[in-house]
Amino acid sequence: MEPGPFTLRAHEPVAAVRERLTRHYLRLAIVTDPEGHLMGTLHPTDLT
Repeated sequence: MEPGPFTLRAHEPVAAVRERLTRHYLRLAIVTDPEGHLMGTLHPTDLT
């Protein structure tokens, strides 16, 4: 089995998202709304 993609909700605080991306060495996160619909993607460089 492989882990699923990293997803987050648009309302999550930027500092928490940055920490999770850094801690897990992720290059991309998928942003969804509360119902799970795709809103877009987030790259660590988007947070600087």
